[in-house]
Amino acid sequence: MNEFLCRQKNNDDNKNTFSGIDFVNEYRNRVDSLQTLLSELEDFQSFLKEETITIIHKEYNSFIEFSSQLNNISSNNLDPSTTILPSCLNQLKSFEHVIFNMLEKIKNQLLIKKIANEKKMIGKKLLEIYQQLQNDVKIMIQQAFENVFNEKKDQKQIDDNNQKEGTMNNDEHASEMKDFKLFNLLDNNNELQGLLNLGEEDNQAMNGKEEEQDKKIYWFLYVADILKRTSNSLKEIEKNLLELSELSSQLINNNKLSGTIIDNKINNTKNINDKQHLITLFEMYERVEELLREVEKDFIKKVNEIFIYSIKNNLKFYLIDCLEAFSYLNKMELLENQLFLNIVTPTVNEIFKKENLFKCKNNFEEFTNLIYNKLIEELYIKLLPLLNIILTENLQNNNLQNTIIKYNFITNGVLQPIINNLTNDNCKFLYEYRNVKQFHLMFKEQKKFLENLQIKFVPKHETLKFQEYIQLNLMKKWQLKIYFLLVKQNIVKEFENVLLQQKQEYSLENNIQGTLAGKWGIVKDRFNDLLMNQIFNVKYVYLNELNYEFILLYIQLVGRFQKWIIEDYLPFMVNSTKQLNNNENMITELCLLISKLQQLIDILNVYFEENKNDIPFKDELIEIVKTRLLFDNQLKSSQLLSLIEENIINALSERCIETLISKVSNAYSLTTQSKLNNNQASYFISEVFKPLIQFKNFNEKELNSICLKKIICQVIFNTCEQFKLKCIKIVETTRKTQQSLERLKKKKGSNSNSTINGIQDQIVKDTNTLEEILLENFKIIIVDNNMLLDKNINSGVVACMKPLEELKLGIQQFKDEEE
Repeated sequence: MNEFLCRQKNNDDNKNTFSGIDFVNEYRNRVDSLQTLLSELEDFQSFLKEETITIIHKEYNSFIEFSSQLNNISSNNLDPSTTILPSCLNQLKSFEHVIFNMLEKIKNQLLIKKIANEKKMIGKKLLEIYQQLQNDVKIMIQQAFENVFNEKKDQKQIDDNNQKEGTMNNDEHASEMKDFKLFNLLDNNNELQGLLNLGEEDNQAMNGKEEEQDKKIYWFLYVADILKRTSNSLKEIEKNLLELSELSSQLINNNKLSGTIIDNKINNTKNINDKQHLITLFEMYERVEELLREVEKDFIKKVNEIFIYSIKNNLKFYLIDCLEAFSYLNKMELLENQLFLNIVTPTVNEIFKKENLFKCKNNFEEFTNLIYNKLIEELYIKLLPLLNIILTENLQNNNLQNTIIKYNFITNGVLQPIINNLTNDNCKFLYEYRNVKQFHLMFKEQKKFLENLQIKFVPKHETLKFQEYIQLNLMKKWQLKIYFLLVKQNIVKEFENVLLQQKQEYSLENNIQGTLAGKWGIVKDRFNDLLMNQIFNVKYVYLNELNYEFILLYIQLVGRFQKWIIEDYLPFMVNSTKQLNNNENMITELCLLISKLQQLIDILNVYFEENKNDIPFKDELIEIVKTRLLFDNQLKSSQLLSLIEENIINALSERCIETLISKVSNAYSLTTQSKLNNNQASYFISEVFKPLIQFKNFNEKELNSICLKKIICQVIFNTCEQFKLKCIKIVETTRKTQQSLERLKKKKGSNSNSTINGIQDQIVKDTNTLEEILLENFKIIIVDNNMLLDKNINSGVVACMKPLEELKLGIQQFKDEEE
């Protein structure tokens, strides 16, 4: 660089101009490359900038003084020595400009070289791709195509030769000759060396013939790989061409700004040549791209033909090759469409021809045989080679598994033409509503057909899409909501008619038992029939698709049945027996009603258990009817059961209390008490709970144990409460009477206290006797620790006998007051 400075100073003395071209030509041989020269000049430019700034800072004061004296100094008197600094700055700026121009020219030269290299590389790559497609890939596709169609012919010839010569050598020779041309294409292609055994693992998993598969190659997959890589290369080349076009435009603009007139003329010529080169490259790119599209089109056409041919001739190896190839190219829908057009659609259309549909139009049972069963049978036979591949689970080769799950052959290729035929006008009679049984039959048969189709044809990965396609494109043809509304209308109408009929009949009958049995039998039988033979008749009415709606209808029907019992049947029973003054008969009928309700629930439980596979929520359905008619899981009585229990309790309490009302006043009077033997209980005590004991003995086995306990305990409580109130009233009345008599005689009778005490003692004795009778007859029932013990009573006294305990305490208080 010092040499450069010295030479530059001498040059400045000799001439005032500087030539960048001469400078570069002089110094290019002193460095290893123009890039190095550019780097040194850039360093020198940076050095000059730093020195310039240093000089300015160092001479700043002189510069200020010089500028302040300019007004006092004339131009003629200027000392040349005072102009040194401005002259130096101008030279530095001039030199910097020279260096900058030099750098720009070097950059342009480098850009020209880069563009030339890119053009050469792109042109070479396009030529290689064109030659590969034209000379190698086309021949490879054609040869592989011919080999597939010669497969059976060659195999037959090999078998004949093996029978004659008794050796397998011809098999190996034929296999080698068949792929001879293809292997010649591979000899000079290193990229294929890793693909020579590409199909080995998959074919071993599918066929188990290892020795045979070693000689086979997935040619279509290899071609697909070439086409995909070629397509990616062309995309990259297109991107490079666009960038190259931008660089050329940038270079042209740089030359226009920095060049002289002569340079511009030269640059214009170069620019024209560059544009022509780019046009040529773009034209070549378009030709290669067109050839690639042509080869891809031919490849897709031949693979489609091989795919269909392999299915028809059961060539598993080539089927897998086609699947792998189109999966690699991400063109799965093409094979699905080929299956749809060439195999499935002709078969389906033949089965759905008008002659077959006409036979089924008025005979729906034939539709299953002529259409549904035949579809599954014929499609299964024709698609069996493909099904053996896509339905094979747990394949040893993960690559084949990953390939299979990309396809939706059954949904897109098989199900679609079937649904197209099922939904066209020729089959509209399937969805016409004529009656419940027919609609249900056709719907269930179609559902069964689709389920069988899914079992035999649909691979696991395709199941969800298969079902969604059915729901979206076929289920909407079935007017299920209208069907349910018609079913509901018929059921509600039938049940209401039965209830209305029963309300009109038997209203004037005198045989109450016959009337009740008749009303209950007819309504109950119709209720069971509607539930089991209509709502939940799996064979003719019920549909899982309307599960929610049918359950709601079931709840409504149970509620209507409950309402009829509460508002019609139960009042009729109670009023009829009351008119005959026959409480015992009413109690019997009410208990019988509870047993009938339990029997009804048991019948429904058996039915739901027998059909649990078809009717979901069995336990919930039973719980609904139990909660409405009897009690829930917490043993809380329903509204209906509470009313029945209330009527039984009232009737039994009335009979027990009736004895007390008629006997207790006379038993505890002053005249009667004087005649009694205080060692014995009153004569009526043993008769008080006789109706309840009879009720318990008669209904203990028949009546629900929970109801029985509740009824008995409540009747005991009611009776004991009445006995307590009556006795307290008698004692109080007797005391007042005795006090009035004493005041009249104005003296105390010696026998008065003994008489009152005798009545009180007799009441206590009778109370104890009642407790003994109750514990003797109802101990197991009334001493139920889980339900009936009153936890607030001391010493564990039974809750229903609490009034008797209170009575004894009250008597004791009276005695204490007298003392």
